[in-house]
Amino acid sequence: MKDYLFSTLKAGLLLTLLNTNLAYAAANTPAADGETPASLSCIYGLTPNVPGCPIATTTAVPQGGSGIIAVIEGGDDPNALTELTVFSNQFNLNVLSSCTGNPAPCFQTYYADTCTVGTSSNNAGIIEPQIDVQWAHAMAPHASIYMIEADSWGLSDLLTAVQCANQLLARTGGIVSISASFDEFSDEVNLDSNFQKPKIIYLGSSGDYQAPARYPSSSPYVISVGGTNIVRDSAGNYLNQTAWSNVGSGAIPCDKLPCRTGVSGGPSLFEPRPSFQKSVQKIVGTQRGTPDVSFVAQAVDVFCCGSSATNGCPAPSTSCPTDGVWVRTGGTSLATPAIAGIINSAHSGATTSAEELKIIYDGSLKHYHEYWTDIILGNNGYPALAGYDFTTGLGVPRGYGGK
Repeated sequence: MKDYLFSTLKAGLLLTLLNTNLAYAAANTPAADGETPASLSCIYGLTPNVPGCPIATTTAVPQGGSGIIAVIEGGDDPNALTELTVFSNQFNLNVLSSCTGNPAPCFQTYYADTCTVGTSSNNAGIIEPQIDVQWAHAMAPHASIYMIEADSWGLSDLLTAVQCANQLLARTGGIVSISASFDEFSDEVNLDSNFQKPKIIYLGSSGDYQAPARYPSSSPYVISVGGTNIVRDSAGNYLNQTAWSNVGSGAIPCDKLPCRTGVSGGPSLFEPRPSFQKSVQKIVGTQRGTPDVSFVAQAVDVFCCGSSATNGCPAPSTSCPTDGVWVRTGGTSLATPAIAGIINSAHSGATTSAEELKIIYDGSLKHYHEYWTDIILGNNGYPALAGYDFTTGLGVPRGYGGK
C-alpha cells in the first residue's frame, strides 16, 4: 500500500499540519481568558444554558461519550495519558485510565505499522497529539480514546494508521478523527475505500489555508470540519461566531468585512457531489463541497509535558507532569476531534460517514435553526453566507440534535 501511494502521489503534495501559531505557554495552570470545555459546551448547547456562557463562571461539562474515538497521529507522544489526566483534572472531566487491564472507558496507544499496542519511533515534536486526545475527550469524556501513531505525517503513513483504526474498530465500530490535510490530486478517488468500512465514521480537518478544498476531507466518505472564532463583548459574554481567522501570529476575530479567513473549503476538484448534498446543490454544483460543519478553532489550551515551548509542545519530559506547560493553540485540527466527540455523544444511530452526513443534511432541511447556528461573517475566497457555504459548511452545532 505504501509503495503504491508513494508512486502515485504528485511531488507537490505536501502535508500541512493544522495548528495555529503558538500564542503562549505558561506553567501550572492555563490563562484565565481561554475558552474551556465548559464555556464551549455552553455555547454549543451541550450543557444547560448559562446566560452569556462566561469563561470564568461556566462550569458544567459534558457527561456523554461511549465506545471508541481513534485519533490519527504522525508520531509519538509518550506522555499522552499523563497529559490527558492533567487536562481532565483541570477542567473537571472524567479521568481515563490505561486500557491495559482496565475496563472502558480507557486510553491506549497503538503503533500503526503493526497495529499492536506500542508507539512510533518518530517523536513528532509538535502539538497535534495533545489537541486531538484532550479535545476529543473534552466533548466525549466517557468514550475510550485510541491514539494511533504513524511513522510520519505523510499521507501514506497516515493512511496506514487509518487502516489500523479500521482493523481495531471492525468489531465494535467507532469514530476516526484525522487532523491533517493535503492538496487534492487526481488519484484521491482511488484512496476513498480507506474511509468506507462498516460501523466506522470518519472526520477530517477541512484545512487551515483558505480555499480550495483539501483531501481527505473532500472525500464523500469523510465528514469535513471547518472552524470558527468566538466573539465576546467587553464583559466576557458570548455574542456570536465568525469563520476562523489565523491572520498574523494568533487567531483574529473575523467580525468585520472584508476579512480573509484561514479555513479551507470549496468544491472538490475530483470528487463528485454526493447524494447527501443534494439540498445544497445550488451552491456546490456538481462537486463535493467542503466543509460540512464547524467548531471553534481558536483560543483553547492543552497541557504538554516539558519545561518550555517555542513552537508547539516542548520535547517530552521524564518528569511529567511536574515538568509541564499549558499551551494555547487551535485550527481545524482542534475542531475535528471536538466534533468527533459531539457525534460520539449524540448517538445518532449512523453506522457510516454517509449515513451520518445524511442525518446532518436532512436535519438541516427540517430543523436548521434548531440544530445549527449559521455563520455569516468571513471569507476564505468564498464568502460566508446564510445557510450552507464553503467557509463553515452548515454552521456550528446547537445541541446534539441532527448529529
